Amino acid sequence: MRMETHAVLDAARTREIIAGARELLAKTGMKVTGTELNRELGALGAFQKKSERWLISEKQFDSFVEAYRKRPLPPPHSRFVGEASFYSCYLRDPHSGKVTETTTDSLRKAAVFSEKAAAQYPLSPVVPGYPTDVPGELSSLMRYKLALECCSQDVIPTPDALFASDYMFAMAKAAHKTMDRLPVYPISPLTLGSDSAEIVLRHKDKLKSFYVFTMPFMGITAPMHITMGYAQALAETVGSAILMEAVTGLPADIRPNLDPVDLKRFNIAFGTPLKFFLEQAGYELLSALREEPVPFSSVNIHTFAKECDCRAAAEKGMLMLSGALCGAKKFYCVGTLCLDELFDPLQLLWDLEMLQYVKQLLDGPPADRMEDTFLQEVQEGLSEGFSCSDRTLDDYKEYLELPAVCETMNWRSWVSGGEKGTLALLREKYDEIDAQPCHYQLDQAVQRELDAIYAQADAHWKEIQAEAH
Repeated sequence: MRMETHAVLDAARTREIIAGARELLAKTGMKVTGTELNRELGALGAFQKKSERWLISEKQFDSFVEAYRKRPLPPPHSRFVGEASFYSCYLRDPHSGKVTETTTDSLRKAAVFSEKAAAQYPLSPVVPGYPTDVPGELSSLMRYKLALECCSQDVIPTPDALFASDYMFAMAKAAHKTMDRLPVYPISPLTLGSDSAEIVLRHKDKLKSFYVFTMPFMGITAPMHITMGYAQALAETVGSAILMEAVTGLPADIRPNLDPVDLKRFNIAFGTPLKFFLEQAGYELLSALREEPVPFSSVNIHTFAKECDCRAAAEKGMLMLSGALCGAKKFYCVGTLCLDELFDPLQLLWDLEMLQYVKQLLDGPPADRMEDTFLQEVQEGLSEGFSCSDRTLDDYKEYLELPAVCETMNWRSWVSGGEKGTLALLREKYDEIDAQPCHYQLDQAVQRELDAIYAQADAHWKEIQAEAH
């Protein structure tokens, strides 16, 4: 089943957006921070500099788009699956409800639980946050180390700091993992800089490609207007891609994006219908730019709810079902609350239970047909009942697979059974999964190499800090 949706951006608006981005880069251009980036761009002599901005001609824009159209898209998500956020900095204990800052030990425990849960649920196990008990420059390195130690799936390495990037490449090599594609995050409005660009520039010889992802905010760092806001977002994305391609020689993938802001509370308005429409518009814009359909393959299921409660269920469920009906197969931020600040294992289980429910809606009921045994089965049912028939016992699960935490008792049975609410059932499910053995084990020789690499990075960082003081 798939929902028939109206396009957020029709053909006329996508043409306006592309033309607006093209003109903006030619007349306003991109500001570039970082001495090395500016030096290399100047040495190329391919771009005109006006004040502090590099202008990108309409011909250069068109050449990029032509080349981009010929590049294959990354394969769409094929598995219906959820994934937690990498960015949580708080974690809730499933029994006490106490919220603490994420640490190396607590994230290790959460990652192991995710690995165990993935045996029962459609879940890509990841480290659901970054450790706050290590220096910021080492945080992404420790997160990657934990992912290699605790999670069976290949985790995409994303260094947050230039210092950590050298050691992350060493860890990937030690674990026999590829690390050949990294992100570049422009700074809105119209600025190329930050550690992500410097990391790609430093390690260009090790990479096969990079991708550019923008996050301009409507009314804050971009116009309060979908068409004009997306024109700026596309300019930032394509402009950064063109400049980085020029200095690295690597091909770029692009992901223009536009985000809403609650100006009453001055915070990101994720988990709202507008955010969903803006994500849909991003795919529509890419489809127009490439002149081919770009499938709506993933969706973020954010909420600002602080607890596993009715608000979290409503907002996450709304986005989960809407995304699935539009074709999404990957659902980011399962288990996260308060945008993605807080990871809650009970919310993770609830999201995964609902994800399975949503998939049932998409799959539809079994398409059964009349069988030759019809009269015989009804006659046996009349005399012996249908409940214990072979068909009922064998096929029941195919027709009705209820979430493990959604009981169907009537009121009297529920009261006499102890009045267990949903959170109590979720805790029981958590304990059941947590008691299971974890079958993934990292090779001990690789573990020793990872330990040695991190120890080297930690010692190096301490030396730098000592010299600075």
